[in-house]
Amino acid sequence: MKETLNGYVGNLGDKHFEVSGKGLTLYNAKQQIIAKDRIPKNKQHLLSVMLAEKDGKQVYQTYDF
Repeated sequence: MKETLNGYVGNLGDKHFEVSGKGLTLYNAKQQIIAKDRIPKNKQHLLSVMLAEKDGKQVYQTYDF
């Protein structure tokens, strides 16, 4: 399996976070944000993380309901 360079953005209220790494998954990105920015345990469920870049190309999120 080829590892790709992925970038993720996270939001918690009015705070904005960015992480990127080779072979980074959504779960790992969320855990990195929690550890790096010391998000308290009672606020971790409010953290929203989405894919922003895949292989250096921007990813657009669409919400089709």
